[in-house]
Amino acid sequence: MQEIGWGNAQRYILTGDEFDGAEAYRMGFVQKLVAPGQQLQAAIEIAEKIAAAAPLGVQAALASSRLARSAGNRAGLEALMPSLPG
Repeated sequence: MQEIGWGNAQRYILTGDEFDGAEAYRMGFVQKLVAPGQQLQAAIEIAEKIAAAAPLGVQAALASSRLARSAGNRAGLEALMPSLPG
């Protein structure tokens, strides 16, 4: 629900309305739209980019984003930059 916002979530939960890919993209539920049949190739391209990145950096980014999700953005930032002011 956080991904698409409270109002959008309530609309679809309460009405049972369906939404298409364009609407999912507009709401921020998906990050990218691709042509039919190109989903796997698009996913592989993203996976290859991640795999080519520094492993410790990827691990730190994942840990920080998980922490931000559960404990708030500030906690996630502080995990990456412990000397963050304020």
